[in-house]
Amino acid sequence: MLKRFPMTKLRLLTLAIIASLVLQAPTYYFPLIFKNGPAPLFSTSYYIQDGDPAKLYDLGYLLGTRDMTTPGRQDSLVILDFAQMWIENGVYGVLGFQYPSGVWRFRSIAQLKESVKGFAQGYWVGSGSDKVSHLTLGIGTSSFGLFNLPNDDQQTIAGDFGRNWAKMVNELNSCATGEPYCSQVFFTGAIDIEWAGTKNSEGKYLWQSPTVVYGWVNEFDKWDMDTAIYFNYGACVGCPASPDQNWIYTAGLPWSQEHVWNVSWGRQPAYALPEIYCDNCWPTNNPIYGLADQWAAVSKAGSLYWGSRIIFTGAMTQLQACQQRGGSECLVLDNTPAEGWGQLVDKVNADIYTEQPLPQFSTDIRWQFK
Repeated sequence: MLKRFPMTKLRLLTLAIIASLVLQAPTYYFPLIFKNGPAPLFSTSYYIQDGDPAKLYDLGYLLGTRDMTTPGRQDSLVILDFAQMWIENGVYGVLGFQYPSGVWRFRSIAQLKESVKGFAQGYWVGSGSDKVSHLTLGIGTSSFGLFNLPNDDQQTIAGDFGRNWAKMVNELNSCATGEPYCSQVFFTGAIDIEWAGTKNSEGKYLWQSPTVVYGWVNEFDKWDMDTAIYFNYGACVGCPASPDQNWIYTAGLPWSQEHVWNVSWGRQPAYALPEIYCDNCWPTNNPIYGLADQWAAVSKAGSLYWGSRIIFTGAMTQLQACQQRGGSECLVLDNTPAEGWGQLVDKVNADIYTEQPLPQFSTDIRWQFK
């Protein structure tokens, strides 16, 4: 069930900011939506291969120095994608991307907190005298994988992770120990929600079903304390380019447009930062359409059937990752940040059911190491 009607979300976030001022607490900069302006200056997000806080400090420092040397106040959003959720000897965490090749690195939830603190500290130091620019920092994972417990109840385990993620975000934002970056950095959850027919040797899907993902979302929603939020930075795999209440991906992975809308916007803490990697790239009979069409269709379905269009916080592209590693997919999925953001804006504002203020953020993801 929805915690509350999603049209109230931005109002509640504004009240949270006002309340923090009244209480003389750190001001948290939520992903508010601006009504006008050009395509935003894009930020760089990362596939994290080494979560050493010192290495993430360096990445944060780079962004901080960029914001300091760019005229005016900058509002950036960065997703640190730590890869799949994993349980190692009963400890909850993530199993990170391979680096160097063949080496997988487990990081516990406690270690994740230190990693993202490193990035935040680097940003604060790098921004120097510029203390008006701000960073929204998403702690990313994905709906891929079986958590290293393939014979257990996947929905329950996903729920355990969702609860842990919400608590981690709230603990980071509490700034209980008075970290200096608290006035400039707002921490969020983030999850790459996708689906594909890939199975393991036991015949189980490696990308999770809506039932399992709902476990994560339900518990994050339950434990968000009405302040923690998360971004879905996934793809609407195979989705149609128009509202269709009868569409499902497959019988084994029965994702529908309603499921996508729900986990991306319909829940109180959910915000959409979709992958808009290409335009006119999804093969169908006629015409060929792009990723922005798919998300605009989900947003319109929300407006028609479920109470609210999706108001998109921004768009994600992968041009830098393609420049690093190439690959056949990069012949097509190679939007620049401006192209991805612009395609999303064009599609949603071409229809009265989905038109909306300009998305605030643009981010382009790359590998931490080539």
